[in-house]
Amino acid sequence: MNKSTHFSGHPIIKQLLNLIPKGLVRRTAEAHDSNRYYKSFKTYEHMVCMLYATLSGVSSLRELSTVMLACEGKLSHLELSSFPKRSTLSDANMKRNSNVFADIYYGLLNQYGSFLSDSDIKGSPVKHLNIVDSSTISLFCDILKGVGRNPINGKKKGGIKMHTMINALQDVPCLIRFSSAATHDHTFLKELNLQKGSFVVFDKAYNDYTQYLQWIEQDIYFVTRQKDNAHYEHIDELDIEDHIDDNVLRDEIIEIKKNEQIISLRRLAYWDNEKKKPMYSYLTTSLSVQSKYVIFINVDGK
Repeated sequence: MNKSTHFSGHPIIKQLLNLIPKGLVRRTAEAHDSNRYYKSFKTYEHMVCMLYATLSGVSSLRELSTVMLACEGKLSHLELSSFPKRSTLSDANMKRNSNVFADIYYGLLNQYGSFLSDSDIKGSPVKHLNIVDSSTISLFCDILKGVGRNPINGKKKGGIKMHTMINALQDVPCLIRFSSAATHDHTFLKELNLQKGSFVVFDKAYNDYTQYLQWIEQDIYFVTRQKDNAHYEHIDELDIEDHIDDNVLRDEIIEIKKNEQIISLRRLAYWDNEKKKPMYSYLTTSLSVQSKYVIFINVDGK
């Protein structure tokens, strides 16, 4: 019988903190000099408060401070010498460089990365598969510029976009970047550090033919949705084998002209059973992956 009490009776946040080596946090903080101007509210305490805020579902620093102060004496497992006030949290969020927390995350990913792929049950039909997507965090326009034209009523929301790349076998982000909501998504593609022979999947909002051309030259494959207003030239029709899903209508080779350069791509058209019409067109550089996997990756994988 296993008599380990490492997690026995511990709150969830305590179990989480047990997996974060303090030595890693200390070394990363020293590398970024992130404790230089703080006497008591160090990087570790700041990280614990933000993790507590996430798990508690609070929506503001005032709420976080109130909840923690109300539980003073009952949160000894957080190992905080004192609970920070709202002004302390606000100053730390504004002045402490967020890169220190990014490097802590990547340090943990490097430490536990070898275990993550073991938890994948379904597996992936393609090796070295990476999935890219973004989420928008809404804010007021006086904080960050909004997207698109100003509406007639003048009520327009700004926001932050969180761009994420996830390795399909690990199922956790391996790259995260933030930008204003008004920044075009395709700029994130330049941040990707992909191996030769790897696959990356993303939506049509990331459309960038110049980047596609670079990936073709680097033997990096991608799958994405085709924009509705895309102009292309049909070159060749590929056979759709009998065992392929009947919803795959067309498998063809096309060419797109961009800045006097010709980009050769594979295009697949897919039928939507619910709306009873062709709904999806996919672009990829790979001729070796079966069309049923192209549809699977882009629809079910995101």
